[in-house]
Amino acid sequence: MTAQLEVDELVALLLDEHKYEKTLPPKAVHKILYVAKGELDRERVSVDLSTFWYMYGPVSAIAGTAVAFGAGTETRVTCEVEVAEIDAPDGVRRRGRRAVSRALDQYYDRGLEGLTDRIYEGAPYEVQRHYRRLDKQLGAA
Repeated sequence: MTAQLEVDELVALLLDEHKYEKTLPPKAVHKILYVAKGELDRERVSVDLSTFWYMYGPVSAIAGTAVAFGAGTETRVTCEVEVAEIDAPDGVRRRGRRAVSRALDQYYDRGLEGLTDRIYEGAPYEVQRHYRRLDKQLGAA
């Protein structure tokens, strides 16, 4: 049996592991989930999290999950699933926490822009890496 977490379980762990009072903006959550998916691979835990690349990096497909991104002035990310409700063995939950914690540490250490830079280094197409360099140059001008 493969160790697996659902997308909303992953987000529940992310929101639970987040250490600071300030909420994570949706843009950051998408990037952290992208990094967390790679960290979960290292922990040998699968998650059916589809991502696609948009103008500013990876976006996670959350349709049909218990995750909601606030609209308008409300930028809070919420999840109806609580950590206590995760239907996975304790070992899978612990490995999921480790993966999410490592992804969050990268966000805390690098900030959103630094994490975005790191993600773009591994972008699937050269044009995306070129776009990121151009975007940064235009932002500095």
